[in-house]
Amino acid sequence: MRVLIDLFCYNGESYDRLSDSFIERAYTHRQLTAALSEFEILGRYAELTTDAPGPETQRVFYVCKRKE
Repeated sequence: MRVLIDLFCYNGESYDRLSDSFIERAYTHRQLTAALSEFEILGRYAELTTDAPGPETQRVFYVCKRKE
């Protein structure tokens, strides 16, 4: 998914326009587990919480530690 963002920041006299774009990709848990094979997965959390991911979770945060 390509995301385009325009921000308007007031500088005290007028507004400055800042633009950015980025691409988001989705990966399955299996793909991420394979990519993180050199790491120990300490936890998986629903976006910006300490809750376990559920069926409606849009983003999952992985907490990992490099294996020694």
